Amino acid sequence: MQITVLGSGAAYPRPGGACSGYLVEHASTRIWLDAGNGTYSRLRERVAAHDLDALVLSHDHPDHISDVLLLMYELSYNGSEPNPHPIPVYAPETVAPKLLGLIGPGSAKLFREVFTFNPITGPFDVGALRLTPFRVEHPTETYGLEITDGRRRAVYSADTAAFPELTELCRGADLLICEATYVGHVKVEPGVHMWAREAGELAQAAGVGRLVLTHIWGSFDPQDAVIEASDAFDGPIEAATEGKTYKL
Repeated sequence: MQITVLGSGAAYPRPGGACSGYLVEHASTRIWLDAGNGTYSRLRERVAAHDLDALVLSHDHPDHISDVLLLMYELSYNGSEPNPHPIPVYAPETVAPKLLGLIGPGSAKLFREVFTFNPITGPFDVGALRLTPFRVEHPTETYGLEITDGRRRAVYSADTAAFPELTELCRGADLLICEATYVGHVKVEPGVHMWAREAGELAQAAGVGRLVLTHIWGSFDPQDAVIEASDAFDGPIEAATEGKTYKL
């Protein structure tokens, strides 16, 4: 199994960067996990539009879903045969209405032809991968995700504040991709995102093999986030590198 970072920005991308998005691959299985702005062109550098087996969207905020519509337009207007099997999308029930609100009636028809939306209610399989969602703490319905090929486990925190049960959900993961939106002593609304130090504390308490910090706010230096998280976590740690593939 391998996971490629297509984008790691929080709410807005850094210059030349993109918002949240990842390509998860195992054997012939390909999953687009979150589809923030700027991630589709990077996805297409690696896979063809018709080769995606599924989309998984953690929640309905624009920096995690906006590029879904670009896939719809390519599958509809690129001059090739229509996709014979609509692509399954696993997402909270608020996601499809939000995307449909951005397009007109004609495109809404295409939307329903290209995608089959499935509510996130429990574990599901995509090809040889088993995905287990878990509810996290964020202002809108949001799900983190455990991904396993039966041999290795990755956990993606999605957007979340720290909460006690998160440690057990991450326990023993080979790779933890964890949000670390805030650095230092910035004062913000509680219950929305994590500080880098909290990501480090989580990784240490859960005994994960490797920590990758993502969703770092654009005004913070990612290396400062790494330093802060390293005060708590004594394992391998780095800030997510856009375009880098992490192999498990």
